[in-house]
Amino acid sequence: MELVYLWVEEYKNIHKQGFDFSPRFECEFDNEILTINEKKENEYIKDFFAKDINVMAIVGKNGTGKSSLLKLIMRLIYINQSTNEESEKSFLIIHTSKGFHKISKQDNIKESKYNENYIEINSINSESIDFFTVHFNYMLDTLYDNKKDVWIKKIYHKTDAYKTPLLLEPYKNHDGKQQINLDNIEYLNNQNMLKFYSKFDDNRQIFEFFKPNKIMFKIATRESIDILKTVLPKEKKKNNNMKGYRLIFYKFIELYNKKQFPKMGRNKEKLRSIYMYIQKLYKDEKYKYIAYLYIALKVLSSRQKLFNKEDYEVIKNWANQLEGRKELLLFCENLDLNTLIAKDTSVYEVRKIQININFIQNKIYEHINFTENINKVTNISDIKDILIFLPSWLDIEWFENNKSIKSLSSGEKSFFTIIINLMNHIQNINDDDKYQTINIFLDEIEQGFHPQWQKEYLDKLLFSLNKINKKRINLIFASHSPFLLSDIPKQNIIFLDTYDKKKSEKKYPNLTFDDLKDGNCINVTKELDIKPFGANIHNLLAHGFFMEDGLMGEFALKKIQNIVDFYTKVKDGLETEKEYKDVKKEFYFIRDNIGEEYIKGVITNHIEFIEEKLEDESFKEKRIKQLKKELKELGAKYDRD
Repeated sequence: MELVYLWVEEYKNIHKQGFDFSPRFECEFDNEILTINEKKENEYIKDFFAKDINVMAIVGKNGTGKSSLLKLIMRLIYINQSTNEESEKSFLIIHTSKGFHKISKQDNIKESKYNENYIEINSINSESIDFFTVHFNYMLDTLYDNKKDVWIKKIYHKTDAYKTPLLLEPYKNHDGKQQINLDNIEYLNNQNMLKFYSKFDDNRQIFEFFKPNKIMFKIATRESIDILKTVLPKEKKKNNNMKGYRLIFYKFIELYNKKQFPKMGRNKEKLRSIYMYIQKLYKDEKYKYIAYLYIALKVLSSRQKLFNKEDYEVIKNWANQLEGRKELLLFCENLDLNTLIAKDTSVYEVRKIQININFIQNKIYEHINFTENINKVTNISDIKDILIFLPSWLDIEWFENNKSIKSLSSGEKSFFTIIINLMNHIQNINDDDKYQTINIFLDEIEQGFHPQWQKEYLDKLLFSLNKINKKRINLIFASHSPFLLSDIPKQNIIFLDTYDKKKSEKKYPNLTFDDLKDGNCINVTKELDIKPFGANIHNLLAHGFFMEDGLMGEFALKKIQNIVDFYTKVKDGLETEKEYKDVKKEFYFIRDNIGEEYIKGVITNHIEFIEEKLEDESFKEKRIKQLKKELKELGAKYDRD
């Protein structure tokens, strides 16, 4: 599947605008007639970036509508899946092996042409959606704007077995609040590294700033004040030195609060006895039973159809009969691990359970590489044979020599998180035959990256995707940073600007602006004479589209402008020597610290004029010293030559 064209009738600040999302097609929608023309072979190259990977970028300053375009695409897909959502007049055109299709419930295209031939473009039904869309944005949520955006929260799902073809990452819907759990992200990153570690063992590293060669695995804990209040008597709270609750007990509490253990009721003493028994299992290193408990608790929190009915009933009956510590492990003898997971179950849905089954069946809990290395920093090469068996009730920490992954900078962690998270979802979707294409929306993910990483990001991302990808991928960046654009041809970029009645008609004379208001989004892609691919970053930045007022920081610009304004007033006789003495020191400081030689020269001339005009004797003395110094340097250079 290929994204081809998005027509926006009316959405946020976008009014009657069309956008080409494929370098292969040029589209136009006018008077309810859609025209699609395929470009000639010499005007685009198939698989230019990599086999089965297309890259697009949406570029513009803040407020131009970059995120809104991505959000509208997701909304159209969501509406297509739902019978309750109010439909949009906008539409999305996609291309598959079966031709062109429309994603919209509105009958807004009266006539369609493809290369001058009339064609029929039908709406695609929800059952025929064979592509999955993942949207990544690690900033505070900007997608949820008002009550009409309730649907956004519905695609912040942790997992629904990828049944809904939309996913927002990272997960932000915690207790109804839009927030990111950084501890959970770190935990998932380390767990996913286990899955992908063998793929990093290559002659080219994905993370040049971090190449792990050591690992530490230890018992996972979780903090929770609420659990503390629930379980521990008041008089013992202040004596509790535990840094966190064992992950197994945390999982147990989650199900306890959902009333999955009816015979326990809300009896705190029974709950405390469970807590003490789990603590004893850890203390006695009964890791086999920890794995059994994890399996049972994970099964209870998963969909029933993933498991063999008889084995599921064993665990369900255990939960219904559980009263205290005596019954905690009774299910183990009756549970058949060989048949627990139902046939044809997707691997990613039960991966953690399967790892625990393998942990038990391969007796990793007795393996010397496990028992001797728990809670120790160990060479990865020494325990590589058990890496794939390490269960998720362990916390994993990676090291490059003595450098822990936790010591990485915030930018490095962001870079690491995005690639690991992205690879994890692609790997999972690869295992699902329902989807043939993955749309990846990267919404200003370069925030916090060093400019060098922004420049290298696309190349490293493509390298990572090529290692695991089995589907077609549409990779779409929304960005206002030009650093990554020197890797992308203009045909693969959508340039956005905002309408300004005073400037836009002069700036873009070939565009029509009927019914547009100040601040409305305008697609200016065809109006720009710019070739970003292979362009020098500085030249790209200097282009008027990116920086209308030049490259200089606004604060520095104002400071320099103060000198220019003072110069102008001196010319007009409006400033005195007394006023100049108040600013003279700062003017010299500004001049001496300007990095651009041309501007520095202009400012020097301005200061010279100011001081000559105000007859500043000190200036003349300094100027004489400066000229003597320059003359001396020239003489020395002449003697060397």
